[in-house]
Amino acid sequence: MRRLLGRRVFAVYGAMYPENEGVVYADNPEGVWVQFENGAREYIAKFRLLCNEYAEYDVPTAVGVYLIAENV
Repeated sequence: MRRLLGRRVFAVYGAMYPENEGVVYADNPEGVWVQFENGAREYIAKFRLLCNEYAEYDVPTAVGVYLIAENV
């Protein structure tokens, strides 16, 4: 699996909750720990992020957790 340490993550939890942006600060083989800008920490499955990789300007508004694509 790819290493995601330092990658940005965008989380959308629905209309009643704010959208959060965070950074991967710990990378395990099966999942990652994300530190969000509001101070919250969350463990997310790595496969879930790798299947939802989008460019920063193209992140959907649907509920989910999205990995921001790196500029190549």
